[in-house]
Amino acid sequence: MIELKDVTYKYQGREEPSIKGLNLKIPQGQVVVITGKSGSGKTTLTRLMNSLVPHYYEGQLQGKVTVNGIDTATQPLWKLPFTVGSVLQDPRSQFFGLHVKDEVVFGAENHAVPQADIQTRLSEVSEALKINHLLNHSLYQLSSGEKQRVALSSVQMMSPNVYLFDEPSSNLDAEMAVFLTSFIEKLKKQGATLIISEHRLHYLMGVMDRLVVLKQGEIVADIPQIEVEEYLESEGKNQGLRQLAPKVAAYEAIDTTKLAPLVSVEKLVYQPKDSTFKLNIAELNGFPGEVIAIVGGNGAGKTTLARALAGFIKPKSGVVKMNGIKMNQRKRMQHSWFVAQDADYQLFSESVAKELILGNEKQPNITEKAALLLDKMGLTHLKMAHPMQLSGGEKQRLSISVGLIRERDCLILDEPTSGLDGYHMEQMADYLRTPLFKEKCIFIVTHDEAFIASCCTRVVRLKDGKIIEDKPTVIGESIKEMM
Repeated sequence: MIELKDVTYKYQGREEPSIKGLNLKIPQGQVVVITGKSGSGKTTLTRLMNSLVPHYYEGQLQGKVTVNGIDTATQPLWKLPFTVGSVLQDPRSQFFGLHVKDEVVFGAENHAVPQADIQTRLSEVSEALKINHLLNHSLYQLSSGEKQRVALSSVQMMSPNVYLFDEPSSNLDAEMAVFLTSFIEKLKKQGATLIISEHRLHYLMGVMDRLVVLKQGEIVADIPQIEVEEYLESEGKNQGLRQLAPKVAAYEAIDTTKLAPLVSVEKLVYQPKDSTFKLNIAELNGFPGEVIAIVGGNGAGKTTLARALAGFIKPKSGVVKMNGIKMNQRKRMQHSWFVAQDADYQLFSESVAKELILGNEKQPNITEKAALLLDKMGLTHLKMAHPMQLSGGEKQRLSISVGLIRERDCLILDEPTSGLDGYHMEQMADYLRTPLFKEKCIFIVTHDEAFIASCCTRVVRLKDGKIIEDKPTVIGESIKEMM
């Protein structure tokens, strides 16, 4: 059993505690989903359960946290993997090896598990998580879903009885989400306790026992599974939670019959070196004012297409035009703007305001332009803040703003709502539908059905590197049917 008793925790250097007077009991064998708006304390709560707080993250801890009767504050951190296994939102952040097999056995070898036992466990785990064919692959060649399975395998090698997941579906396609659900259900039947910090709840409805809702570090609701759907429909939106069955709400396809394409792709072929995957796009057009969702399974070619449009890779053949002009790789980089899933890698200045000015110093009235754009993007109050102090959604808006001030016609966003709650997801969607983007063409690589329903005008679906469907959105239509 896991028990938190009168727990308050404040990170070092923070003025306010992230967890406030929290009491929670989780019996052995339960599946408990923790949700709430970004910044509500979900990740901190999981860190309390897996001993990273207070052993790794320094701060002030009051109260007591016990896992299987052991006080996590006094248990040595090295004993953690035998009791609690953690799968982080970005599996890359917990990898230590270069190849899949090395990564999967790393924890067991590090804890001196006998080699015979390691080989037995490796065989069983590889079969259960369907990674046999990946064991000799480099970790850097894997899709998001494959990395997730490797992380799960590494954890299961230690045979813990408590599993912690932090936003496990944030980068997964529908097929991998179904696999994850079945894996969770299997662990539950084996008697494991599972705690899942998550914004996207639809895939967990059949396996969760409880939904715990946090707000500003406190529990505001603890709901049995049978009442979750009703709660989400009544109180959930007020708490900034995501809904279960998103439908196209306000925006549908625009009439492009009288418009010239802003972006056009013809017979684009690209094949990475030493890979059997091939991107083969026969035709794709994007028009001003369109917000186009690029969807498909992990490994379908979505990010490869996005990188080709942005000029990050050089296709083997084919043509990409912008405003009717043929663009080589260098020119595509000059006319498009790519917003990475992790915007940290694209932010370089010491303040939000300076980030917009960087590289644009020769533009007339650049300071005034930057101030106006910050106001329109809702970032004025953060203009003196360091970009690394911003939330995930704020970093995304800042990176998009850099593309706007550089007057790029084509914006390409890679999983822009990864880790965003319902409130901030809708906020991002609202910004993309403002007049600022009326003359732009936006491509969004995403698995987020709710986000597509909130702002996209078309859904382009890829499989094995090819477009297999290109459909306009229609108000009231279920997005799930288009995925």
